[in-house]
Order: sequence, then structure tokens, then C-alpha cells
Amino acid sequence: MAFTFQQIADLFYQRIDQSGSPELNPDETDRLLNQAYVGWYQENRPSFNKAQDVTVNMTHLLRPFTFNNVSVITLGTPTTMIPDYKDLAKMRGTWNKTDCNGNPILVNGQPVPVNRNITPTPLNAVDTNLQDPFNKPTDDFPQYRQDNDGTNRTITIQSTTTPLVVSGTYFKVVQNINSDTNPAGIFEGPDNIVYRIVEIAKILYKTDIDDYASVQTTEQENSMQQ
Repeated sequence: MAFTFQQIADLFYQRIDQSGSPELNPDETDRLLNQAYVGWYQENRPSFNKAQDVTVNMTHLLRPFTFNNVSVITLGTPTTMIPDYKDLAKMRGTWNKTDCNGNPILVNGQPVPVNRNITPTPLNAVDTNLQDPFNKPTDDFPQYRQDNDGTNRTITIQSTTTPLVVSGTYFKVVQNINSDTNPAGIFEGPDNIVYRIVEIAKILYKTDIDDYASVQTTEQENSMQQ
């Protein structure tokens, strides 16, 4: 079955009732469930493509992208090229094939396109690689870095020339669980993820309960500020 947001909240209530926890309002419930969903992502992302079960469980967050003639991809806000970007899974580019002198190779008068995987470069290695003839990014060995232009997150592709086509797969931002105003909303992932999210939410809630007086004070202060 596909869980609705309300069913996820109800499952969470069942789990905390087993430990005699005090009742939560819908806003607090959604806050914990969304924190738990982000926590699930952070918990599993390092094992993607390393553990088969994790890879399968995370595929609902994967999205494709394709851009022509760009070397910088802007990310993460409504006006950027990939608004719902969370993280990069893979990327490749297309360039015209050249000879050892950098001249285009033609077949029947037409350039020959070639696809290359684009590999990541840590920010602290970007400048070093540019000066290293063995690691310098080229059309044959393109690299990319994830950075920020002062306004938006960016992916910058480093190569001899701008790629003709850049394509890849990214992780989108996880869905917002909203049982308060959209109880019939359908959760985007497989059912087994819901059970783990609920367990993480229960742990987060138990942490709050252990310092319940402080939590109550914080909630009252937040209400006064609204």
C-alpha cells in the first residue's frame, strides 16, 4: 500500500503510545517526521551504490537532467536550473573528439561526438589540478566541483571547451510530510522507508521528552513570536 501523510502520523502515534509519551499536536508531529525523513536520507546516502538494498530504497529520489552548451549549473532555488536539487548521483558530458593537437576529428566532414564521465574534484584540489599536467581537466578527462556563486549552489564543469551536452542524475530534496493540512497526501517512497522514518521520529521525540521542560519553554516562545 502507499502510505498517506495521516497514516504515517497515525503509525507514529501508535509507536509513541507504546512508551506512554504525551500527545503531540499535528505541527509538532510533522516537524519530527520531516526531521526523521531528512535523517533517513543522511543515514543512507553514503551507502548508495554500495549496498543494493539502500540503492533500491533511494531510487524514488533520483531525477534526470540534461543541458546543452553549459559549464555551470545553478542549483537549489526556484529560479535555478535544478530547483529541487539535493545532491549529485552521476554526470557525464559530450564533446567533439579531437586529435593530439586539439584539432577536431571529422568523419564525412562532420565532427565526431564522444561521451565522457565527469569526475568530482574537491575544492582544495581545484587549483592544484589546474597546474598539474597529469591531473589538469580536459575534454578527455573532464572534472567538476560543487561550489556557491554567492547566491546559489553551483556545479562547475572544468574541461578544455564547454561540453555540447551535460546529462546526469541527481537526488531531489525529500518530500515534505504534511499531515496537518494535507492528510491525504501520498508519501513518495516505498512502505519500508515509512517504518524507519517513524522509528527515527520516535528517537527524536524521546530526546525531546528527556528534556521536556525545555521543549515546552521553546514551543511557548515560538508561539509568542508568531
